[in-house]
Amino acid sequence: MKCRFNSILYRFSKILCCKILLLIVNTSISAQELYSKTYTTKDGLPSSYILNTYEDRLGYLWIGTAGGLSRFDGKYFNNYGYGEGLPDLRTDIMLMDSKLRFWVGTRRGVGQLKENKFVSYPLSDSLQISYVFNFVETKKGEILALTNVGIYRFTVNRWQKIKEYPGYENSPCRGLVEKDEDVYINYGKIIVLKKKSGAFKLLTASDKSEYFYNRLSQSGNGIFVSTDGGIYSIKNEELFKLPGALGQQKGIYHYFFDSKHICWIGSDKNGLQYSDKYDSSGLKTFYKRQGINLISGITEDRHGNLWVADFTGLVKITEQGYKIFELPKLTGTGKVWNMFQSSPGNILINDGSTTFKTFSNGIYGERKLNLGGNSKLPGNELIIDQFAIDNKIRYWYSLRGFGLAMQDGNTIYEQSKHLAHLGDDIFDVLFDSYRKKILVAVSTQKSPCQFNDTGFSALPVINNKEAMGNIVRMHQCKNNNILFATDKGILYSINKENICKQQLNELNTNSWVKKLRNDPNGDLWIVYNGKGIRRYSWQNDSLVFKEQIDKTNGLPNDNVFDLCFDNQKNIWLLMSSGVLALSKSRVNGNNDFYKTAALFSAADLNLEDAYNTRFTKTDDGNIWLATSRHLVCFYPSKIKSENTVTGIQIEDIKLNLKQTDWSLYADSLSGFFGLPYKLQLAHNKNTLGFNYKAVFPPGTDDISYSYILEGLDTTWSPPLSSDFISFVNLPAGDYTFKVKARLPNTNWCPPAVFSFEIKKAFWDTWWFRLLVIVAASGLIISIFQYRLKQIRNKAALINQLQQLENKALKAQMNPHFIFNAMNSIQSLIINNRTEEAGDYISKFAKLMRYVLENTDANLVTIEKELYSLQLYIALEKLRMNVELLSVIETDKNLVTDQEKIPPMVIQPFVENALWHGLSRKQGDKKLNISLKAKDNWIICTISDNGLGRTNAAANYDQLPEGHLSKATDITMQRLISYNNAPAVQPIEIIDLKDEFGNPAGTSIVLQIKRETGFTE
Repeated sequence: MKCRFNSILYRFSKILCCKILLLIVNTSISAQELYSKTYTTKDGLPSSYILNTYEDRLGYLWIGTAGGLSRFDGKYFNNYGYGEGLPDLRTDIMLMDSKLRFWVGTRRGVGQLKENKFVSYPLSDSLQISYVFNFVETKKGEILALTNVGIYRFTVNRWQKIKEYPGYENSPCRGLVEKDEDVYINYGKIIVLKKKSGAFKLLTASDKSEYFYNRLSQSGNGIFVSTDGGIYSIKNEELFKLPGALGQQKGIYHYFFDSKHICWIGSDKNGLQYSDKYDSSGLKTFYKRQGINLISGITEDRHGNLWVADFTGLVKITEQGYKIFELPKLTGTGKVWNMFQSSPGNILINDGSTTFKTFSNGIYGERKLNLGGNSKLPGNELIIDQFAIDNKIRYWYSLRGFGLAMQDGNTIYEQSKHLAHLGDDIFDVLFDSYRKKILVAVSTQKSPCQFNDTGFSALPVINNKEAMGNIVRMHQCKNNNILFATDKGILYSINKENICKQQLNELNTNSWVKKLRNDPNGDLWIVYNGKGIRRYSWQNDSLVFKEQIDKTNGLPNDNVFDLCFDNQKNIWLLMSSGVLALSKSRVNGNNDFYKTAALFSAADLNLEDAYNTRFTKTDDGNIWLATSRHLVCFYPSKIKSENTVTGIQIEDIKLNLKQTDWSLYADSLSGFFGLPYKLQLAHNKNTLGFNYKAVFPPGTDDISYSYILEGLDTTWSPPLSSDFISFVNLPAGDYTFKVKARLPNTNWCPPAVFSFEIKKAFWDTWWFRLLVIVAASGLIISIFQYRLKQIRNKAALINQLQQLENKALKAQMNPHFIFNAMNSIQSLIINNRTEEAGDYISKFAKLMRYVLENTDANLVTIEKELYSLQLYIALEKLRMNVELLSVIETDKNLVTDQEKIPPMVIQPFVENALWHGLSRKQGDKKLNISLKAKDNWIICTISDNGLGRTNAAANYDQLPEGHLSKATDITMQRLISYNNAPAVQPIEIIDLKDEFGNPAGTSIVLQIKRETGFTE
């Protein structure tokens, strides 16, 4: 009984001592933790000797060095030197005024950055500036340069010397401060107050040969001045030395009051020190370098970072909300495999050996463990993958090499022989707070195994549900359900009644479960390999998916190694890119939205092997990480605001994707990037590319951009990482390009805006269209008048042709022919030759119908024309009662049923041949009609062996008709109009002769135009 009481007392005293020790640790490390990082030429600076720093109104940090000027956007240093027009490489002071004009003071005068080049302006006197102490923008908007040769005011294009205190016009002016309506001026040896009335009051003077009053500045409502004998404040028009260490400064030093009322002192003797300006107890040394400690300036940016201009580099100081502790050299594998807090007790660090490194109150120690019995560790190493602490303060470890060990006190017992009946390989260990048992994931078992103090056995599952694959991860939820995941990517649960159920098989073997963590509200978070994190809630004993956080909605990438929750319910993620803390907010009172509460880059944290460790949350609410060389402690309670993008700037615009001198296209350029103002481009200058950069706190990364081109787009683009976008062949119109940026899970910054216009081509302007309309109207009127004239001429021609056709019809079917034809029919009937009379009537009717049908036709087929000729010849043979041999021949190249000619153009010449050539001839009578194709012409020849034209003329008065047909002239006119070929004679008459030269007949040759489609 006494032994048991002593054991309980020992444990109580052990716990009490650990609690007290932990309180001491918390008190020590909860003070302000400042972190510094030094940038040098290796990071891109032109020189490591820093003269001054300045944050402009756009968010850029400017660094003046001994080797040139540099502009820092949080990631890259952009340097300026002589090539960019810098008057001198040594830049001591910078200012961006309210008009966004950027000024620099160098050892050879003042420069202004315009169009990414520096320009200088002349002085109103002949003096030379070798040092610029400061720039001041007065309440009136005037820009003053305080130099070694007096004060200058900038006018339109020159620096005008101004006279303040009489007798000191050309003396060095080291500082000027406006307060209310008074002006304080520091001339080095004297400080002068210039009142509203213009009167001067000498506040103090020094008789020392060198300057006495160094830096005059305003901090809050106070005005301070440093001397080689301490820092003074000016109150009620008098100087008062500050109490304590600040008033005891000696020699050359630089001072700065930050936004937290901390005074920073930089000196060659003591390096960089700091103290609360209301604390007179002394200064604390932040750093002191060996050798030279030359600090030229200290400034603070809008994110609360301090920038120290040091002789050895640019020093960034920030209150990061974490502290890095250097680890002593490890005795095991040289790596940190795990880290956890004893229950309760020190932080224990596992390096692979059987000796833990301990950490308490910033002090490292060792805790050596002993192997109990015949225990043998896998590979003779204690590499702890997972651990659990049971209700008897015993530590259980699943070891690299798939072993299991239990630590009781300082003794470790290997458990493989006790698990031999269940399996060899161990993947995980868990303490079941509901069953008060240790659970072990054994490779050959389909459900977790349990330890009952006397031995190991399979956890009884009532429904005999067997898991697929080996159990690799176990977890206990807030509802006391036990979850276990297999190497097949499947998640199972065992409830308090020992009923096993498959819960999730979403990703299958594509991604295995790395971590399972409980949400403070009772939900479950799962870290899948390469899939970000996913959240689930319990509904009716089943897990239901609620949301996923990955790269698509805010994470820098999808590689999450571990997660945990702090006491403020923020989610902490350990990632390949660093550590990210997310805080949950509400949107419209409904949906959860996670925004970045803190972002710590892997480079700043020195997490070169973060994948080997995981989060360890201690009882005080702090979160720890370990690498092979460092311990990192995060203080969630000190995280007050998120890191956000300071702003975004359009730094360059390219025309047709080429570097462009915009002074050739715009009347004026704006900003120090020299962007064109109110840009107007021609229609063929319509391809633009935009370079833009976000300005953001140093150490952050994974910037996302989104843009919109108003006038072309209606919505913002999806987030993208590229800092360049181009638009090709833009149509004419007014455009406004906007681009914004953000860090993961933060709000978008206000966009950068650039407006421009693509002008219309001259043929697309209103005046050109009006000109075209007027010209087109005139042309249409002219064409209309010309066409009307053509129509009138054509109508006259058609009328003439119709008259010719009527004359031809009358000539062909003259009354004599019809009268004689009817008499012939009557004679045949009287002579009782009815059959011949019927044939005559039939042919006469066909001929009459043909003539009447083609009265309105302009063209008829050759076949129909020849058929009508045959009818006509047959009737005339009967009427004339003569024997006549008539032959009609056609060329094989003529398509007589398709090719067409004007109707009744051959008949008049056949009639002439019959009546004038053959009717009075004695002997045989022959009439030949031939049609041949020749190129684009039809050659029609009508030949007879009659009397000939000479003999026929002598007998014209003896002809039965008593007239000569006028059809020849009419046909001539018809063919001339139809052929439309003035150079071609359509009718040729040939007098035929016999061998003795006597008339032997007549040959008529007609040339009729052939349709083009039948040309050979």
